Amino acid sequence: MAENADLVEWPKKDKRRFLHVVYRVGDLDRTIQFYTECFGMKVLRKRDVPEEKYSNAFLGFGPETSNFVVELTYNYGVSSYDIGTGFGHFAISTQDVSKMVEAVRAKGGNVTREPGPVKGGGSVIAFVKDPDGYTFELIQRGPTPEPLCQVMLRVGDLDRAIKFYEKALGMRLLRRIERPEYKYTIGMMGYAEEYESIVLELTYNYGVTEYTKGNAYAQIAIGTDDVYKSAELVQPVPPQRVFTCLSISSARRKCLSCADLKINIGFDIEAWMPGLGRFGEISSASNCTDYQSRRLGIRFRPSEPLQTGSKKGKANLPSTKFVHTLNATACAVPRMMVCLLENYQQEDGSVVIPEPLRAFMGGIEVIKPKLR
Repeated sequence: MAENADLVEWPKKDKRRFLHVVYRVGDLDRTIQFYTECFGMKVLRKRDVPEEKYSNAFLGFGPETSNFVVELTYNYGVSSYDIGTGFGHFAISTQDVSKMVEAVRAKGGNVTREPGPVKGGGSVIAFVKDPDGYTFELIQRGPTPEPLCQVMLRVGDLDRAIKFYEKALGMRLLRRIERPEYKYTIGMMGYAEEYESIVLELTYNYGVTEYTKGNAYAQIAIGTDDVYKSAELVQPVPPQRVFTCLSISSARRKCLSCADLKINIGFDIEAWMPGLGRFGEISSASNCTDYQSRRLGIRFRPSEPLQTGSKKGKANLPSTKFVHTLNATACAVPRMMVCLLENYQQEDGSVVIPEPLRAFMGGIEVIKPKLR
């Protein structure tokens, strides 16, 4: 019990911050040029990984060690993506919205809202789209240490989302904005004050409980002092147990993504693969909550007792609810074979069989190479 209590308190003690947001683009050089010339971002680093057929680049308004940045990913041969309806927009703070809008217009960007005061307020804003169709809100503010200041996501249940981001990810609800006249509510979530750091803007539109994820926006990376402890909080049963018994000392658990879109929380188990020179996924699990069941129409009726004196019949039964689903790959067998063979191979080419597997190998302890 003491361990569980300590785990619950962990997010309050952990020094977390937003690191970067990952999304896919159809032309990396074109997007880099647009972001540097229109928004004033700088290229922080860039790499090409031909063996996996992708390139990526990190851009931002300051160093990665202190600022929130974007990670642009280009997959070879893919020129367009579906952004979906769950992702909303990014926001950039600038001292001159009109100047930035004109820079966007001059470079062929799409201005979807001209500069002007926000409805019901005095802040000057504008909306533009980049070459891939991602929307950016431009907000006129004074100097700020974090110009890339917001990521807006649409959620189907705001209270549920707020609870998840607070308890699982240790964020604070900085502000709740009710707009009944426009039929939406916003929750601003973050690790620091809104005008000092990047925040998540969670938007609930009245009556809308489902959004499409698309395949363009990927995830937000969050820094933590201990990724294992942070992952333990959202998945109390350690999924590594199956793999650590095989004595793969370098097996690790990675919190893959935390999104209120297609999956609520997902995990990868990765292990070192010497031949590739990197970690590779050997198991994964995703808690999709009710995302899939809403699309498939899978419901259940709670076994709640009827009120005393109420008449029997369908009209008096509890209303149905959507089921929650889990997607999981217990073991990616081909990759697991690679992992075991490479990690247990000896200098003479033989492979030591991990002790838990020897009973399934007829008692064999070592696989020896055939002599030529």
